[in-house]
Amino acid sequence: MTALLAAWLVALLGCAGDPAPAPEGLEDEGLVTVAPLASGTSSDPLERQAQDDFRAGRYAAAQEAFTLVAQTEKDPQRRSEHVFYAAEAALAAGRHYESYELYRTLIQSFPTSRRIPGVIERLFLIGRAYAEGKARKPSLFLGVETLDREFGITLLSNFQKARPRHALADDAMHYIAVAHEGLEHYPDARDAWDRLTVDYPESEWAQTAQFRAALTYVHESEGPAYDTSLLLTGLAKLRAYRDRYPTGNHAAEAGEEIARLEQELGAFTVEQARFYLRRGQDYSAQLYARAVVRDYPDTQAASDAKDLLAALPQDLEPPPPPRDHADDDAELEALQPPAAPPPAPLPVD
Repeated sequence: MTALLAAWLVALLGCAGDPAPAPEGLEDEGLVTVAPLASGTSSDPLERQAQDDFRAGRYAAAQEAFTLVAQTEKDPQRRSEHVFYAAEAALAAGRHYESYELYRTLIQSFPTSRRIPGVIERLFLIGRAYAEGKARKPSLFLGVETLDREFGITLLSNFQKARPRHALADDAMHYIAVAHEGLEHYPDARDAWDRLTVDYPESEWAQTAQFRAALTYVHESEGPAYDTSLLLTGLAKLRAYRDRYPTGNHAAEAGEEIARLEQELGAFTVEQARFYLRRGQDYSAQLYARAVVRDYPDTQAASDAKDLLAALPQDLEPPPPPRDHADDDAELEALQPPAAPPPAPLPVD
């Protein structure tokens, strides 16, 4: 539940202090602030600098300072706090991969830290940013940072599999599907949408999942000239969504897409009818035109099909069925000359 993210910020730390300014890197995630620092000022100059940078919104500098403080801190609890704030600062600065590494260090090195529940949700946020194509990751091959939706899919899949009943598990499935769509991996996206519908039927994303799963068939298709089966399946799925949710969140969009697909498929079928008409196969042309009127009655294609039918005789006879090759073989066999009689046996002395 995305709405839980803002509430989490209030309850995560339970410590007093003035909140830091809203970081630009987190506004898109529905967050209004990073975790506040506890009141007071450290006697350590480097830690004090880290706190000052953090409170002032200088997050890149704060990350570096907290990381250095953590390296020299001997007390495990305080060291875990420094790592946590270094991660918070990195995330606020838009350094998603560095924040991911710092949060993961916190989980692995300080598994009993009180920050862990909130950090788990931070990992969800990072996975979502990657899945939506908003975060960059260092590339070992290119030597530069690149968008990496696949990494987001991995992070969110791990999140959902490890915590299938977490309040954000359905959100994780949603953004996994979104990432696959962005990569044009339509069968994988469809699988994610279907899993969301089955595993989380009460989710706020359930209607969206059914609608978007139907669209994956349409997006996967290269057009009716190549393969009508995907378009026909998508059309059937969209009609099912419209019938199930006549006033649903995507009812208007579904209606528009249904109308577009009906016209596209109908127009293609009319062209098939015209093709047979040009070849003198009037009966076949009539069959295709009637199919358009029957299947897509409210389209311009149906009107065109009616014009085509009006120019054809109504009492067309179907062409004779093709000859059975077995009958051809029988006729050929009848035309063969009779077999010669076997030679007489030689006399025996």
